[in-house]
This record gives sequence, C-alpha cells and structure tokens, in this order.
Amino acid sequence: MSVPTSRNYNTPFGLSKRTPKPVQAARAPVNSTDLGYDAGTIWCYQTGNTATDAAYINIENTGGSANFRPCAGGTVIVSTITGDSGGAISPSNGNINILGTALQIATAGSGSTLTISIPTTFSIGSTSGAAGGTISVGTGNFLVQGAASSTITIGTGVTTGAIAIGAAQTSGTLMLGGSGAATGQTDLAPGTGAQTINIANNTGLKTISIGNGTSGNAISIGSGNNTVAQGVNIANGASAADSTVNIFNTASTAGTQTFNVFGANATRAGAVNIATGAAAHVVAIGADTGAASLTLKAGTAGISLSTGSGSPGTISITPGTASSASTPIVLNARVGHAVFTGFTTASAANQVFVITNSFITATSTVLVTAANFGTNDARMTVVKVTPGTGTMDVYLTNNGPAALNGDVHINFWIMS
Repeated sequence: MSVPTSRNYNTPFGLSKRTPKPVQAARAPVNSTDLGYDAGTIWCYQTGNTATDAAYINIENTGGSANFRPCAGGTVIVSTITGDSGGAISPSNGNINILGTALQIATAGSGSTLTISIPTTFSIGSTSGAAGGTISVGTGNFLVQGAASSTITIGTGVTTGAIAIGAAQTSGTLMLGGSGAATGQTDLAPGTGAQTINIANNTGLKTISIGNGTSGNAISIGSGNNTVAQGVNIANGASAADSTVNIFNTASTAGTQTFNVFGANATRAGAVNIATGAAAHVVAIGADTGAASLTLKAGTAGISLSTGSGSPGTISITPGTASSASTPIVLNARVGHAVFTGFTTASAANQVFVITNSFITATSTVLVTAANFGTNDARMTVVKVTPGTGTMDVYLTNNGPAALNGDVHINFWIMS
C-alpha cells in the first residue's frame, strides 16, 4: 500500500485536492458567515475545557453557505441516550430513534427539531396490577376541560373500589353540576341496580341544604311510579337527643303556603297516622289566630274521638261566652255558654231566652242544655228550642217549687 508523502493526494487514491488546513478557534463555526473554507476543513472549537471542546467538519459549500457539522467531543455530539430503563442507547447508522407510545406520547420531526407532545386522543396510566398514579398541583388551578358536548367520565371501570373527590377537604367549596346561570342535569347513582346513596352520613355537625334557592324550585323525593313497595323516612332514627322536623315553620312574607297529605290528587285509599305511637305525645292541630279554621271530614265510617281506656271521656271544647241581665244576648259561636242574670221566674212559669247568633239558621241542628243557680229550689228546664236566621229562642219552664233567684246558664252546640 502506498503512503502519500504530502497532502496532495493523487494516484493511487484518486484525489486531486490538497487536504485543507484545520482551523483552531475559541468559538463554533457559523455556516452563514464562515465562508471560503474548502470542503473537508476541520474546525477545532477550543474552550479550554476538554469536556466542552468540540470538532466540526465542513461537508460542502452550497447556496452561499458552509455546512459545518459536529464530528467529535463536547456537548454538541450525542454518543448515547439513557432512559429510565434499558441502559444507554447507542446510535445505529448514526441515528437514534425517539418514538412515542400509542395514546400516550407522540413525536414529530421537522428540519432539525423533534417535537414531543401528548396526542389529542390519549390514555394515561394502566389498570393492570398495582399500577398507580398521582396528578398534583400547587396553588394554581387544575382544570379538566371539554367541549360543549363532551362526556367526561371518572372511574367507570371501578366496581368494588372507592372513588373519593375532595375527601380531605376542610374548607372551600365542592361543586357538582353547573354554577351561575348554567343549566343541565346532575344524576347521582343513575344505575338500575340496588344502589345506596349516603349524604353527610358520618359523625360531626352537618348542614344540608336542598333546593334553597329563591326561583320557585320543584323538589321531589320518592315521587317515582314505584312498582314495588317503597319507604320514605324523615328523622326516623332511634333518637338519643332532641329532634325537630320543621315544615312551613318560618314567617313567610308573600304567597299562600299549602301543605298536602293525601291531597286532591290522591285517589287511592291510604292511611294517615299522626302521633299514634305508644307514648305521651302532645299533638296540636290548627291555630286560634284571626280567621284560622279547621275542618274534619269523614265518609261513611264516620269520625271517632277516643281518649283511651286510661282516661275515657277527657274531651273538652272551649266555648264562646257572653253574659247579660236581659234578653236577647249576642253570642256568635257554634259552641257557646250564655249566662242570663237577674231573672226571677216563678214556679211553674215559662221564660223565653233569646240568643242572637250569626251561625244559626232556621234549619240548624242545635243541641241545648240549661242549668240554674241560686238558693231557691228553682228547676229551669228546656222545653223547646226554635232556631231562626241569626237567632235562637230557648223556652225554659221552672219545674221547681220556688221562684228563680240565681243565674241561668244555657249551653248550646250548633251542629249544622
């Protein structure tokens, strides 16, 4: 083999040009400005540090530009790439492939740039084995955003595990569904299986608000057309302290409040039990304020008032009362107690007592009793009652041996 004796490589090597003289500089070459160097020129970039020294070679001059390329040393040359596993990867034919993983990482090369990105359709993590993952943020926000018609699902593959949202929250707000003027629907446990929904079901003081807005909410609980027996319980636990259930228990400022239990639309027979448990319940129904009223209705089975075997007959009615030394007396009440004073009806004599009453009519059914007081043995007895429009005449006869010298008490109940 022939060895050239100079840099003019000719026969037998077939080279006609001399080897260009190397360049030594304290910077790297710039292709657009470092012109006039022959192809094959070696540029030695000397930084004074062997870890950063580098060498370049001009491959060709074309288009008014040099084409220096790194060929050794420094940080401009990539010898290997090392990942999380697999050790160092060396080039193959001068190339190292950086490839993505389907649905996780995508790579795209253009010119001298390799762009690594997350694809528009992607998957993070794995459901295999003990695989896990954590996404953390600091004081900034974490946003999972979708388009207007997107469907965002969380934990759709979890069947026996647990999904916790805001489990460690001690303050702040956890919102589900729209806010502001947003519309839409929020479903909890919409499946068709036997599901259990617990809300604020642990220890600690909870405040639960449902439908407390002011826009005329419609709130339904247990209102489905059930095909099997269902139960709706409110405050039905074995209380170990005071419990209060309030319905319409605030001072309303407008509108009419209506509370329906088996109302006009309940056309199937039902049962209403109020304070029927074996305990000393105190039940108050209605009010005696202003024009308040109470109506009890019954069909053919009637109305029964029972006080139980322990205290039979303890039923009371508060009557309207009036007193007068003359007749008529005005007493506008369905149940009344009228006291007439100063009358001296003789023995065997009759006396008519007139009661003016706005509830009575000529066809009213009226229950009337009479009693008299005084030291004489007078016995005022009801012999006749004549109802009229707005008035009632009560005829009494003194069946006693002595004249009346005390008050006469007439009790009445206008039943219709």
